[in-house]
Amino acid sequence: MAHDAKCQSCFWVPCCLLASPKDLAPRVPRQIEFKKGGIIYSADFPAGLIFAVRSGSVSLTRTDPLGRARIVRFVRAGEVFGLDVLRPAQTRVFSAVAREVCRLCFVDRSTFLHIVHHDGSRAWNLLLALNELVHAGDLEKVELYGQPARKRVQQAIARFRPATAIPPSTTKAITPIKQWELAQFLGITAETVSREMKALRVMRTLPNARRV
Repeated sequence: MAHDAKCQSCFWVPCCLLASPKDLAPRVPRQIEFKKGGIIYSADFPAGLIFAVRSGSVSLTRTDPLGRARIVRFVRAGEVFGLDVLRPAQTRVFSAVAREVCRLCFVDRSTFLHIVHHDGSRAWNLLLALNELVHAGDLEKVELYGQPARKRVQQAIARFRPATAIPPSTTKAITPIKQWELAQFLGITAETVSREMKALRVMRTLPNARRV
């Protein structure tokens, strides 16, 4: 399985599972398609596969102690998810749901480890990529939490706007984030998100208002 034009701008191309070494050619990943709203896997279930998004986008959710579903991450084309399979418990920490029609590549845990163990440069690139994703996500959460709801909504919109815009490359933009998704991501109610977004729109229309 070779890279196509869309892969050239992929964040994961230095450590891509699609570019298996020649001696691992039989281990190239398989592909699967999910419809919008399709459940890819559920939290607390046994984990066995690691996924890479080839097209579309996926939301990862987790249930908080109060029983509320919380979106913890949006996964877009060119990103990998399902790495909780590498945990000793080998159970899913999050649930994964297709936000739109998705085409995913997947390999099992043993294949993933075999590829990484037999390619030191790929293992190193993968480690760096994972470190950047994890720490960037943590920093974004820290910056958002503890702020007034309006500021959190404003910053979240600013964060996701570039991802939903039409990109100059051939990579497909992520489907625009819905208000209820934004609410689950920020840990506030959908009503609060709607109210604060209306307030932000009003602020933008006032001639002497501070631009947001």
